[in-house]
This record gives sequence, C-alpha cells and structure tokens, in this order.
Amino acid sequence: MTVELDRLNQFLRYANTVPDVAHLVPALHHGPLASIDVVATSLLRFVSPDTLEIVESAGLPPEFLDRYRQLPVTADLTTPQAVRERVIRTSDIGSVPQHTLGRVDHDEFRTLIFTLKARSFVGVPVLHRGEPLAALSISSSQPAAAVRQHFPLLAAVASIVSLWLRHPDTHLPPPLASVPEQSLALSPRQRQVLLLVGEGATVEQAAVALGFSPSTIKQDLRRAMRATRTSDRAEALERARTFGLL
Repeated sequence: MTVELDRLNQFLRYANTVPDVAHLVPALHHGPLASIDVVATSLLRFVSPDTLEIVESAGLPPEFLDRYRQLPVTADLTTPQAVRERVIRTSDIGSVPQHTLGRVDHDEFRTLIFTLKARSFVGVPVLHRGEPLAALSISSSQPAAAVRQHFPLLAAVASIVSLWLRHPDTHLPPPLASVPEQSLALSPRQRQVLLLVGEGATVEQAAVALGFSPSTIKQDLRRAMRATRTSDRAEALERARTFGLL
C-alpha cells in the first residue's frame, strides 16, 4: 500500500506540471498503474456522444491502434460498459463475449493478448460531477479478481486525470478524421444492404429492392464488412446489431 501511495503522489505532482498527453500516459503506465502489473494503458476521450477515441497509449502496438483507435460507447466491452455505468469495471480476457469479436478481430486479439501476456481488461471512467469526461482502458497481467483490490487506487488515478483534463493549460491533439474502412461506422445505404443481404436476400434481390445496380450493392456490402471487421455477411449483421450500428 505504501508503494502505491508513493507512486500516486509522484504522479499527482507530475500531472500538476500539466505535461503533454504523450508524456502523461507513459508516466501513468509506469507509475501508479505498475501496482496492478499493467501491460497496456490508453486514455480515451469523446469525439462524439457515442464514440470514444484513443488519444494516447502505452504498450499497444501501432498497427493495433491504427485499426481500433475509435470505439462505440454502445460496445459490449469493458471500457464502454464502465463509461455507460460510470463505475470501474474489470473482466478476465476469456470472459469477453465472443459475439463482440468478428473473425478478423478474434485472430488479432488473440495475437495481441499472447504478445502482451494480458489476463484482464480494466475500464476506468474519468468523471467530473458524476458525468464521464474520458476513460482509461487498461490491460493487466493480473486476473480480474486481483485487480478489484486496487479499485481505490484506480479511482484516485481517475480523479487526477480528471483534474488534468480540466486544467486550462491542458491541450489534446485534434480528433482523427473517421476512416470508414477502419472505424465502426455504416452509411444509411450500407445499413440497408446489410439488413437485406445479412438476412438472406441475394445481391440481385437487394439491388431490385433498393433501386441500385448489383455492383453498387456488392461495393456497399464489402464496405460494411470492412467497417464491422468481419468476413461473413451474417456475422457482419450480427456485429452491427451488437455495436448499435443499425
């Protein structure tokens, strides 16, 4: 406990200097969060009422960040759940619902978890007057049951980050422009195509129903599967429903 408080006090003093976020997150990662054997730490902020975006991260590979930088608040994952419920949440890696991961994601997550040697996910909402400002997404090599013992520390860390975010000298980089192929977003026509084809209509039937050419329908379907990061029509429909995209 003394070591945790020492690291927390050091982080509080450091955050009081209002460092750049690119320095603050590694200081958090190697400072107070070291108490829970953290292997990856990310600070996420709202880019819309429904979307969180990773501002800075420590421990995650760049190729993973490039693909999963934005996350719907509606997602059935630990950090979005923590933000929605305004409480700290943790879950063991193996308990992540399979339906939240398409085939492409499943392989990538397995590779990432093996590389990081992570055992649990932790979501920590960063609140101000009870409302979420941002979130911390943490991966730990400890199981969820062990991480729960550190919830008071995580709450204190979130309070410090909240103060830092609201400091007038704090500057964050501008939000990234959404890239449809990399973010979980569907256009209105892609939603229509996915609903029809995902439920059994042929491309030709969808083309007649929507008044477009079959080639246009195929293109929309490909983009919808890329956006949901799946390789199967029915799976794309299921995942779009899970993430609240329809």
